Amino acid sequence: MKNRDLCRGRVHVTTTSGAVKRISVCGKTRDEVRDRMGEPQARNSQGIPSPDTNAKLG
Repeated sequence: MKNRDLCRGRVHVTTTSGAVKRISVCGKTRDEVRDRMGEPQARNSQGIPSPDTNAKLG
């Protein structure tokens, strides 16, 4: 069962293929979520694309 006391936010970013992807961010407080959302938003506004897929280890 997931913790219901988490705050969530979503950010739309451009990927390396040019598609728009929605990234979900979770945190304990609204301020924490806002801080975590700032990094992807800043990279997107600078024109730095996010990777299309997650890297798999192992």
